Amino acid sequence: MVEEAGVKSLILAAMALCLGAAGALAAPPRIPSYDLRDTCRTPADSGRTTSDLPSGCMGDERAAKASVSKQWTTLSTADRQTCERTAGSRDAPNSYVELLVCLTMARDARRVSP
Repeated sequence: MVEEAGVKSLILAAMALCLGAAGALAAPPRIPSYDLRDTCRTPADSGRTTSDLPSGCMGDERAAKASVSKQWTTLSTADRQTCERTAGSRDAPNSYVELLVCLTMARDARRVSP
């Protein structure tokens, strides 16, 4: 009887250890990594606004990345995945500004929907 109790305790301890290790291994979701030089490349034909120029674009992208970073782990997995695909789905390079806009619209739509 004592031996059986010891085996049960050992099994429970092993299960707790495995569950704890699994939780420790699960890393929080990370924001995507975009090449801002590619995102902010200016085409030869320039009829663009100041914020479209590389220096303005880089500032906009960095600010958007900082904003996305602050809220990334609080967003739903579905919104993160959808917006990651959307932010670079056209022929244009990926953009943190587009990612932030998509995430903001998804959040706002959820607030309005019943």
